[in-house]
Amino acid sequence: MADKIDLSTGRDGGGGREATCTTTTTKTAEQKHMVCEVPAAYSAHIDAVAEWFERAATLSGEHGEIEAKVGRYDPETKTFDSVVDAEWFVGKLQQCMAPDAAFERSEEETTTSVAFESRVRAIKKADGTATFVRKLRKSHLDFRFEGCALNARLSHNLELPCEAPCEATTWVRLRRRKSFYYKNWRYDFSWIFEGETYQQAKAQPVKYEIEIECIDPTPPPGLDYRYMATTFLMKVQDMCTPAGTDAAIDAHKLTLLRRKERAN
Repeated sequence: MADKIDLSTGRDGGGGREATCTTTTTKTAEQKHMVCEVPAAYSAHIDAVAEWFERAATLSGEHGEIEAKVGRYDPETKTFDSVVDAEWFVGKLQQCMAPDAAFERSEEETTTSVAFESRVRAIKKADGTATFVRKLRKSHLDFRFEGCALNARLSHNLELPCEAPCEATTWVRLRRRKSFYYKNWRYDFSWIFEGETYQQAKAQPVKYEIEIECIDPTPPPGLDYRYMATTFLMKVQDMCTPAGTDAAIDAHKLTLLRRKERAN
């Protein structure tokens, strides 16, 4: 027999949006396993997303990141712009700050990032501590949710610690970030100023970015990477629709725009 277990909160805040699963019990009533119920709108691509997610999780280790950005995909240049307008940003931020948003905690952070000619980045926090990393972009998937104003990019990157380089800098980014945590996931809202120098960055207009990062890609007990991939897509869809949606009952048709793998 099979019993449905709804793991979502049903709230529009997005923090608790998770795939619905079915528990199947064998005749002996001693062996159970959970089966993720994938919305029909995601079915054409869920196997590819789950396979990508599992590979990214396996290869990531302590320095990997699996994240999604919302923005706009340009089919002519095959590029993705992760900057969103102020109204969209504020609306989604308010959605996550709502009393019923279901997040476990939130935090704020201010950082200054400096890029060097060798693609090494120095990241300095408000407390004065700094780290040096080299970011390797391993793969990404660009998607469109039918009827949604924005597109989404799922990406797998490695941020490898390295020594401070002795070379010229090429770029400065000032970032204030507010983050919301729920189980394996973190929602990041960033105010960004960037330019070739610190003074130029301070003088630039602010840019807004919204990201969702999987801070622990390990599936819950009894579940698999199809569950993680489906949950990821549901959370991203929330950020791509104006008022947020419960993708468990209102999933939008998913279209793969581009997939890219890098050997570096």
